[in-house]
Amino acid sequence: MKYDVTKTKWVNLRTCLRSAGFKVKIISLKGDEFGKKSIRMAIDGYGVRAMADHPNNEYMHPNISHRVSVENDKAFDKWTRCPLYSAFPVNDYETQLLVRRMKYWGSDEGEADSNCNF
Repeated sequence: MKYDVTKTKWVNLRTCLRSAGFKVKIISLKGDEFGKKSIRMAIDGYGVRAMADHPNNEYMHPNISHRVSVENDKAFDKWTRCPLYSAFPVNDYETQLLVRRMKYWGSDEGEADSNCNF
């Protein structure tokens, strides 16, 4: 299955998140135990911890590849337990929706919901 996540969507997401007040850091991993390289976007702010994989990564993480994974920073356990997994937004409406959802999961109410077993 080919994913429709382009470099443009990656850059647009990074730009929109930064303009919404999130801290975005690009992380380049030189290689895992199999020698595969990957680039990830670490997203912090508004009480959330989020991660997104670059679409051209050689390594595929089952919970963050080709999507944005979001969790309340205080409730974070591991990426497999995040309450929000979202596809990369393809337009401005989806980007704004993702930003609103991310801010919710960073709120006190989102923290309480995050502590429920998903």
